[in-house]
Amino acid sequence: MALHDDFLGQAKGLARRRGRPSQINLRRATSAAYYALFHLLIAEAVNRMIPAQPSSLRARAARAFQHGEMKEVCVAFKAPSSPKKLIPLLGPAVSTELRSIAETFVDLQEERHAADYDISLVLSQSSALNSIANVESAFQAWGKIRATEEVNVFLAALILGRRWDR
Repeated sequence: MALHDDFLGQAKGLARRRGRPSQINLRRATSAAYYALFHLLIAEAVNRMIPAQPSSLRARAARAFQHGEMKEVCVAFKAPSSPKKLIPLLGPAVSTELRSIAETFVDLQEERHAADYDISLVLSQSSALNSIANVESAFQAWGKIRATEEVNVFLAALILGRRWDR
């Protein structure tokens, strides 16, 4: 099973424990939900854009992704219109599915930061389950668009990050 699927399974298990899940389990579930989407996008990018040989190249490339840069790319892609610099590659609009994935990434990253670092935060089981449902929706949306040219541009933007602007 892929790492992103493992994270999603962990999130579900922590949030759906019998009885009332502890705050730490809800925090970890929220964090794991984010990491499920984070690792899905990284896996798709390195598998599509990085050669398989030498055997450890993709794993090494996966370590180069930065949360902040990925968020910046997703902020640009969650708008209805294409990022201005990418209109020649994307056309005037970003698909509903890609906008939804990008928005989910941004929202979940903020939720993960709160769950991991805001010690005053009290999470509900429903909020953790909502985060998980949002990731599941993002996975489904990804399945619909993953073979598109638009996704190729998005993955290239994730890999290139701020260097894309040069």
